[in-house]
Amino acid sequence: MLKITLIAAGVAAALSGSLAWWAADARWQQKWDAAEQGRLKTEIQTVTKTVYIEREAAKQTAAADAKGQKELQDAKIEIQSLRTQLAAGTLRLRQQSACTDTANGAARTDTGVDTERPAEQAAGAAGAEQHILNLGEHALSAIAQRDACVDILKSDRAILSAQ
Repeated sequence: MLKITLIAAGVAAALSGSLAWWAADARWQQKWDAAEQGRLKTEIQTVTKTVYIEREAAKQTAAADAKGQKELQDAKIEIQSLRTQLAAGTLRLRQQSACTDTANGAARTDTGVDTERPAEQAAGAAGAEQHILNLGEHALSAIAQRDACVDILKSDRAILSAQ
């Protein structure tokens, strides 16, 4: 009978040990799963925030690019209109001249477009006018590029300050 009692006690001890092992394992597995879920949530939030920032930067860059392209297109249309008016003789360019005011000795410059009189073009004036128009076109292009860069810089600073 002692053998049966010892065997029954051994089986009971083995069963209670495995039951304790299973309960402890389940508890630690549950803690590990919770920690893993927390880590995954944090990683997902980080990736989501990064994607959001990248999308916002792309939107702002596209908007700045579209604005720059619109300004450039408007400038090209205006330049073409001025060229057409110059060719038709309805518009005339004035040369820059400096006039000295004898009263206070200050120099005054006068530049602009004369629309009151028909154009009187000299033999070499067409080349100079074309050169001036080309310079204006390059200046407008440079301004549009600068504005786009400034917009991109502002959007990058806004994104960095939001973080």
